[in-house]
Amino acid sequence: MLTAAALVPACGGGSSGGGAAVPKFVIAGVGGNFISTAGGNSTSAAGGKGGALLIQGQSGSGVHSLTGALSIDTSFQVPALVVNLGANPLTISATGSLTPPGTTGVVPGSSPGNATGLHVTNGATLTINADTGGGGSDAHLQFPNGVLVDAGCTIQMGNAAVPSDKVNLIVTASMLVFSGGTTFNSTGNANGGKGGDLKITCSGDIALRGDMSMSGGDMGTFGNAGNGGNLTATSTTAVYFTGLLLTAGGTALVAGLEGGSGGSVTLGGTLSGVFCSADIQTFGGSGRTGGGPGGSIMFAATDAETIVSGNLDTTGGTGLTPGAGGGDGGAISLSTNGFNVRVTGNWASDGGTGQAPSGIGGAGGAVTILQQNKAGASLLMPTQIVTGGMGLSVTISTGGGKGDGAAGAGGDVSITQNLDGIDASLAGLNPLTLAGYDTYGTNGGTGGTTGGDASSIRINNQLFTAAPGNPGAPNPAGPLFNGTTENEVQVAAVGGAGTAGKGGSGGVIQIYGGSSVTNSGLLGVAGGTGAVGGDAGAVGLVNMDLAAGAPTPLPDADAWVSNTAQIMGNGGIGTTGSGGSACTVLLVGHARLTNTGLVLTTAGSGGGASPGGFGSIVILVADGTITNSGVVNATGGGSPGNNGGGGGTLSLNAQHVTHNADVVLVGGNGLNAGGGGRAQFNSQLGGTVMHGNFNLKPGTGATQVTGVLIKDGVDLPLNAGLATY
Repeated sequence: MLTAAALVPACGGGSSGGGAAVPKFVIAGVGGNFISTAGGNSTSAAGGKGGALLIQGQSGSGVHSLTGALSIDTSFQVPALVVNLGANPLTISATGSLTPPGTTGVVPGSSPGNATGLHVTNGATLTINADTGGGGSDAHLQFPNGVLVDAGCTIQMGNAAVPSDKVNLIVTASMLVFSGGTTFNSTGNANGGKGGDLKITCSGDIALRGDMSMSGGDMGTFGNAGNGGNLTATSTTAVYFTGLLLTAGGTALVAGLEGGSGGSVTLGGTLSGVFCSADIQTFGGSGRTGGGPGGSIMFAATDAETIVSGNLDTTGGTGLTPGAGGGDGGAISLSTNGFNVRVTGNWASDGGTGQAPSGIGGAGGAVTILQQNKAGASLLMPTQIVTGGMGLSVTISTGGGKGDGAAGAGGDVSITQNLDGIDASLAGLNPLTLAGYDTYGTNGGTGGTTGGDASSIRINNQLFTAAPGNPGAPNPAGPLFNGTTENEVQVAAVGGAGTAGKGGSGGVIQIYGGSSVTNSGLLGVAGGTGAVGGDAGAVGLVNMDLAAGAPTPLPDADAWVSNTAQIMGNGGIGTTGSGGSACTVLLVGHARLTNTGLVLTTAGSGGGASPGGFGSIVILVADGTITNSGVVNATGGGSPGNNGGGGGTLSLNAQHVTHNADVVLVGGNGLNAGGGGRAQFNSQLGGTVMHGNFNLKPGTGATQVTGVLIKDGVDLPLNAGLATY
């Protein structure tokens, strides 16, 4: 059985942070976003495990998980960049080629002497060949000034020493601009050619505004398809990307073998940020003997904001013939040290499909979004005021691929913030907000043998430790701040069904707030049906603001939990074996706890001569007051040939308890009846208010045991397990 400690993270006391107001960067939108980390399905093997989802703030600000027609403002303006080409640029105004004379990157300018920059203009197509005297695979270009490619121009990479491959281009300059309407092409040739890499390093801005094709070549004869080229663009200032990028792996058809791997993408802007509205496709190629893995995508703004609004596709390729496996999805990561994070779009990093009878589904790629700061207000600019927080309105899918050999596991999703150490005056100015979401899901996949387990979903707001008087001091020991947590989104962590084996276990849903927690989204965990039913998992809404050292016996008056939504947690049905236990429910609100939501859980029934599952354990606890008007229905599972499961347990414990709702804790039917449940209401200062219809009857069958109803330590009479008070 899951213990209460598993739902309650380590915590401390302190002041309550802000965060109740919706941040200004939340705007009207379409909504309908979701996050899904589901495990893949399998008709003959185990279902895939769902990936974990972590949404966690740590800045003394609010964590907002919002539904409805909302979005995030991810607008940005590419500045009018003026490229300094220097005194002697190499100007290309007619279609032609460039072969660097050596491997240093130095090339002649249009006038005598070395080129100070590069300007491609007048609709020209420039083909860049490998360095003279090099290995035949790379071309180096190095300029003390900038590179400018005008609209309507094309950069075409030449063939490498391996004729099907394209040359890799390495550019070093002060600034680089590919204007809108430009084309960069390093796509691998047919017969499995590798796409050429592009590496750009600039001390100034990089603007990629055209379309870029760097995919691997397809393979139609014997051999693997080509891998996509890798793009790396790093600037000391900013990177802007508004075009289209394709670094996908090639497809292997006819007599080909494996699909190509998608090329990786890295965009890094150190001081001024990364701004990307481009659609980026790094998916793995499909292949006769196996799909290729998707390429990874990384956005890294070392000390600046990150805004991403394009669609990303890092999915694994599909296996095309019987027994061929699917490719893994590529990872997606975004990080910044303390500055704004704004994200919209659709991100897919699902694993590829494996074909029957033995193909293995690809694993979903992990998604990581991180705002961190561990050395004061800023790592490189100590005077920078860190405000803005994180705003996301992006659909994320990291599902495992279908596979009859074995299904793929879903990829983990981590959306986290760690701003420990920024100045105390900034507490409350960096909210973590997800806007316009319908669902979060970490479900396990269905299996021909066992079902896949669901994974945890945690929406947390951790204790934030501000810096001391000097915001840049190491090992901060300043004041402590707790933030609020609110969730409106429907959340599900359901185990997959198992045909010949055990159903998958449900996951753990935890919503944790340093000061207050409010939830209005349906919360559902469940065990999967199987030969043996899966257990349901657990749901916890927890507040842990204890106001350390407070002179009064009660904690901070803002330390409360409020739930208005239904909580569901059924155990899985056992078709031949035992039924799964229903979920554990734990609601902890230190100053006060209010619940109006229905708690509806049923343990799984057992099959044949196996017992039914046990009903839920439902615990509501507060140091101050509990007010509950939500019906609790926690019944045990039945069994045609064994014992019925016991009815659930309900416990309310606080200084003052008020309960106005019906309670159903009925045992399951069986050869021997499941016993009625236990309901206990305890006010530490006495005077519990308790009204409702109480049904603590045993199930039908032999050896019937009626449940127990206790109020303030006194057993109350029941009439055949029924009472009204």
